[in-house]
Amino acid sequence: MTISAIKLKWRAARKDAIAVLARARPPLLSLALLIGLNGLPQAWAQTGPTSLLPPSAPGRAADAVTGSGEKIQIQELGTVDPSSSGLLDAAHGGFPPDLWAGSSLAAIRKSLTLLPGPSPWPSLRLLQTRLLLSTATVPAAQPGEEPLIKLRGDRLWALGDLENLTALLKNVPTPAITPSLRSLKIDTALMTGDAALACEQGTALRLTNADDPFPAKLQVFCQFAAGKTREAGLGVDLLREQKIEDPTFFAAADSLAGIGAGHAPPPPGNPLDLAMVRLAKLPLPDAIPVTLQSPSWLHAMAMATGPATDAKLALAERAEAAGALSSEALRDLYQSVTFSPAELAASLDNLPAQSSPRSHALLFRMSLQQANPNAKALIITKALGNAAEQGSFGS
Repeated sequence: MTISAIKLKWRAARKDAIAVLARARPPLLSLALLIGLNGLPQAWAQTGPTSLLPPSAPGRAADAVTGSGEKIQIQELGTVDPSSSGLLDAAHGGFPPDLWAGSSLAAIRKSLTLLPGPSPWPSLRLLQTRLLLSTATVPAAQPGEEPLIKLRGDRLWALGDLENLTALLKNVPTPAITPSLRSLKIDTALMTGDAALACEQGTALRLTNADDPFPAKLQVFCQFAAGKTREAGLGVDLLREQKIEDPTFFAAADSLAGIGAGHAPPPPGNPLDLAMVRLAKLPLPDAIPVTLQSPSWLHAMAMATGPATDAKLALAERAEAAGALSSEALRDLYQSVTFSPAELAASLDNLPAQSSPRSHALLFRMSLQQANPNAKALIITKALGNAAEQGSFGS
């Protein structure tokens, strides 16, 4: 048999084999292709097997080995602008990434400053939160200009949304943190009771603000929080020698050092004072200055340790109405109020005529333990009526 006849016979056999493999399962087909025609006699392989793949373009084989002659360009990747980062994208409730396309940075700043801020309407609060948390590209700030994420953080602070503010600030890489961003991060951590985060940032703050007494006061707080009473006491003495005026801070420091009777200090004027008062487990004053009645302050003071007094319940109700406190947290506070069995068993006619936060908690507790649907409905009606009379229907 001649070589030509052998080739013709082989091609016919290969055609039949390919038809069989086409009906085979993928593993069998892959195995067959891997095996190939390695077992062919040398005479059959003179012209090589016919490729089942499209032919390669002529003249490209050499390029694959020697290269096309084009030079590889290496460029440094630009840093991600933290002002464009967020917690929500378009697929998870946020606005589109091109939200600010065509807008100047000045126009964006102006738009954010015009947000209404705290509102009794949940839908309006939610819309503002979505805007502030959306991941969207913004123009780069000029050198020395405050990044836009700082303004977004300030607006979240105004809304009392400290939880989302904390998460947003975590997205800012350390090299991009400006002094004002670090201060906001510390204040937020102090308000939410995260002493570890506040103290971690305080170390960097001391390196950039040597003349500011705040880093030294924060260090005293961190030392007290870590149980280093002696070191903290030395820091307090140094602050007093510098004639620093902060009666709330020093009252809490004395209590933590075992000095003084632990009386209620003056109202805290800043997050550090509040953190010191909470660390010392001192009672907060019933009268809260107007300057401390923003949603963030209402939330922080309502969640401070201590009994659920009428003043504390009032703060919690206002914080919940402003959206700074969850309804679940307010219910938990209502549950923590102590009532006598007689109070819980009283009829609606015997309740005090004057509505108060304590009476709101009492109605809430009475409704929970009431098994009769009609009686429960009367209690709820009474609670809603009180809220309508006081203009606090949102709570």
